[in-house]
Amino acid sequence: MNTDIIVKSCETALEHRINLDDIMDYYFDYDEYRGETERVYRVGVKKFSSWLEKNDITLVDESVLLKYKKYLGSIYSVRTANLYLTSVRWLFKRCSNHY
Repeated sequence: MNTDIIVKSCETALEHRINLDDIMDYYFDYDEYRGETERVYRVGVKKFSSWLEKNDITLVDESVLLKYKKYLGSIYSVRTANLYLTSVRWLFKRCSNHY
């Protein structure tokens, strides 16, 4: 899935268009995460991307992340929801350090 989204950093208010598959490939080449962690993070980011697409969201801010957290909590166990949120935090941390 190649979904372009606009990522808005709450702290810097910068907007950047990124391709999620490309950015994950780039960061996993340099991060210490491998194996199961990489797999779970990829699944989590793709689920987030699908949710954004399904809800026609192109600008991500804190309110969107809170809605996503509520959504995850309504369909997954606490452990699974937290894993998927961690993957989204990982993505935003990497993007905010890069852009």
